[in-house]
Amino acid sequence: MPAETSPFSAIIEQRLASLGTNAFAVEVAANLPPDAIRNVIRSQKKDGPSISRAKEICDALDLEFYIGPRRQLKGFSEGETAHDLGRKEALRAGYLPIPWHESAKRKGSAPVALSQLWLEAEGMIPDCLQAVVPDLMKLSFTSAKNTVAVLNTTAARKGSGGFWCYKEGTQIGIARAAFSDGMIILLPAEEAGEVRVIRNDSPGQMTVLGRVVWLGVLPNT
Repeated sequence: MPAETSPFSAIIEQRLASLGTNAFAVEVAANLPPDAIRNVIRSQKKDGPSISRAKEICDALDLEFYIGPRRQLKGFSEGETAHDLGRKEALRAGYLPIPWHESAKRKGSAPVALSQLWLEAEGMIPDCLQAVVPDLMKLSFTSAKNTVAVLNTTAARKGSGGFWCYKEGTQIGIARAAFSDGMIILLPAEEAGEVRVIRNDSPGQMTVLGRVVWLGVLPNT
């Protein structure tokens, strides 16, 4: 069933399944009232939750909450027009190359160029975007092999369920994370996995590099 015609409860259930988590875990991580998400799933009422509660739930699940005219650009979409991003014409076509993050220890720019129109639609500042190749991926739907991630290095550290990149020791990792009361909470890829809680002021623990806004696969070398 297309998302546009699905009940809000069905969208929430699908999102929980895709994230490999459950309603209770998200409610706790996002500091939502008890049963805030579970009541949506259980409810048979057609009117659903209030707009403010629906937005809080969407924020907790890293879903966009939007009311307005239909938009052409959604999510990680970069439009349907194909361009050769390896040529100089890519810049004139409106695609911006993404530099490597210093932690990636790679020279030049990453093999990623994002549509300027998409960046504007998502409210992203190109100067804040940098790319990494993770060593670890704590996500259920993909692995670190040949993966490249684009980070918003100035994203506000708030909410839960979003994908964040961090550096711990010499390794770069990506995981769903939540931020609460001076703590970083790394959520497991699987429901039965371990939840890690790290205080922001803990010396030598980890460095948050930024929020993941795009994931792709590097060409085989």
